[in-house]
Amino acid sequence: MEDLFIHVKYSGISFAAFVMLKYWVKRKGLIAKSVRQERTALWYNLVCSLAHSVACSILCTLCFYLNPKLAHPFQLQHRGMPLNRFTSGFSLGYFLFDFFDTLISLSVANSWAVLLHHVVVFAGFGVYAISWNYYNQVIVAALSEVNSVFLHVRQLLHLSGISRSSRIYRVNSVINLITHLLFRFGSFAWLTIFFLIDIDVMKDKMTMTALLLNIFINILNVVLFFQLLRTDFLKPLNSRKIE
Repeated sequence: MEDLFIHVKYSGISFAAFVMLKYWVKRKGLIAKSVRQERTALWYNLVCSLAHSVACSILCTLCFYLNPKLAHPFQLQHRGMPLNRFTSGFSLGYFLFDFFDTLISLSVANSWAVLLHHVVVFAGFGVYAISWNYYNQVIVAALSEVNSVFLHVRQLLHLSGISRSSRIYRVNSVINLITHLLFRFGSFAWLTIFFLIDIDVMKDKMTMTALLLNIFINILNVVLFFQLLRTDFLKPLNSRKIE
């Protein structure tokens, strides 16, 4: 019960912090001049998402630095450090904020993929909340936020009117694909291996649910990778061939 209270506390603080961050960004008018009026809500949403990705990447790096054994699958079975629990609560608070911000400020028809992703994330957090031994898995999963930094930068560059043929966009696209493989697909593939190992030991519904969620997320990650590859590399290449 004490762990649950701590998790709810961290999540609530994080949720409130992102609400205040969005208010501050809007009040200061921190937006590129080239962003169209109807896209301003998306810009502010992405700025908050970028802030979360940067902060979460730093927190996850600290977690691995303080506990290098996290890289070993069998160490994932142990309860996490206080920093692990803080990082978990911090991310849950952000995803709650982003879910409601998307519903209120953005077009649901154009944001269904984001909402679906968040629902899967909430389901994953539910599994971890019920089984308190899975805090370390949250940290491994949160490594995908390293890739999210470049995903959000990509979208902000697009909203700013930066050409896909520009050097900054192309460099970010290359880093985006590399980090997608290493941190997004890699982290969830690593977790899938853990749950395949753990299911032979635990044989419980929580482990099976977590395994199915990770397989589903892996499928989404593969689809996203090929979408990025087609949009940022194959389409521009075909356009140059036509010219």
